[in-house]
Amino acid sequence: MHTYSPLRARSARFYLAASVLLLALTGVTRAALLTDDFSDANWEARWETHDDGVAEPSNWVMGPAGGLPDGSFGNTVNTLNGPGPGGSDEQAGSYALTLKAGAGNWTDYSASCEMFHMDNDYAGLFVRYVDELNYIRVWSKQEEADVGGETTYSIDKQIDGAWTMFHKTGGPGVGGDGISGTAVPAGVDAIQQQDWFSMTAEVVGDTVTMYLNGDLVDSVQDADFAPGGALEKGSFALYNCTNPMAYDNVEVGSLSVEARGKVAVTWAGLKGSAR
Repeated sequence: MHTYSPLRARSARFYLAASVLLLALTGVTRAALLTDDFSDANWEARWETHDDGVAEPSNWVMGPAGGLPDGSFGNTVNTLNGPGPGGSDEQAGSYALTLKAGAGNWTDYSASCEMFHMDNDYAGLFVRYVDELNYIRVWSKQEEADVGGETTYSIDKQIDGAWTMFHKTGGPGVGGDGISGTAVPAGVDAIQQQDWFSMTAEVVGDTVTMYLNGDLVDSVQDADFAPGGALEKGSFALYNCTNPMAYDNVEVGSLSVEARGKVAVTWAGLKGSAR
């Protein structure tokens, strides 16, 4: 739980009230699977850290250590560890995997947390994590030279170490600085360095949907996400690469299949009425 901010507190209250109303309007049933505001500093009992590849190890700590915001949890190292376990380097970095019992059997759920960029590179979430070679990755990059310095994103999958990046815009980024994602859509606020933002990844049936600060970014349908697919269920992790990052207020809640499409449409209306 990081230092109190009146503006962020008002925003959090709006999102909480809106979320409650949203679930009521859509008829979606939601049960909490995981919450963590890091008020308990014994994070090692709840999270297991992993570094892909063999380069410099990460340094996951509680803030204010390493310059992280006070009361947050994160990695203080500009980690780039490729190639990853599958032999390819698609921004292999570091991640903290939940140790919540039964997480490997989670299927349809919404995962969100607040993040704080300490650099300008990759940060995101792993959902339906099976093992180090099989999971869905949702990420944003604070600025991307390939698209004029805008915030970029992608939704990716890794199956047996082979990557598919649904929003990759080409090969290595400018100056070889990594993979290049797609610029966020118009109307989605850019992510700023040294500032908090929220990311949400929703996985329901064969569809993964991404939000930044409550704004719909994109979604992907894929047979590997459907029941019977390689990524039909799995755990949750916090991810970063070449980017020291702080995380706080993690929330994961189960969602019913009937939620598909209803949440995004109703959420857009709620956000519009709040502006």
